[in-house]
Amino acid sequence: MILGGDEMGRTQYGNNNAYCQDNPISWYKWDEKDQDLVDFVSEAVRLRKTHPALHRRRWFHGRPIHGVADIAWIRPTGEEMTDDDWKQGSIAKSLGVYLNGKALNYTDERGELIVDDTFLIFFNAHYEPLNFTFPPAAWGKKWTKILDTKQPPGKATHRKYRPNEKVRVEARTMSVFIAEAG
Repeated sequence: MILGGDEMGRTQYGNNNAYCQDNPISWYKWDEKDQDLVDFVSEAVRLRKTHPALHRRRWFHGRPIHGVADIAWIRPTGEEMTDDDWKQGSIAKSLGVYLNGKALNYTDERGELIVDDTFLIFFNAHYEPLNFTFPPAAWGKKWTKILDTKQPPGKATHRKYRPNEKVRVEARTMSVFIAEAG
């Protein structure tokens, strides 16, 4: 969720309820905006708007639909998380989510099945960088990094990663990968 001004780095000096402030706490500093942050938020919004897998109209099932899961939670080791993993703070704070664009299971206004790209997002809430392992080939044969909160927009490496390969995710960041078709 983005509050008006967040995309510019407007802090409100820690005041999360500044609606009645008519002073520098709530004013926008248009001439001091953080252009890199504006560009990053613009790219993230564009990505979300153009991919139905990132703005679903229905709840996830979390189980296979027509043979393929719509969502899966992945450990940093590349294995699917278990119920016990959610109770372990170190794992639940750094994890991956697999969003299957081929298992959206709903139709457009013409009644045609909506199909999108498949995504893998690695979240590292740890205070140190972590290596994440890509899941086995059944999840995707090649992954390309398209967004990284540590890098300015458009600066993602676009390097291709293979199943079981490791990728470094910096501390308190996330990286978004898209599956290559085929």
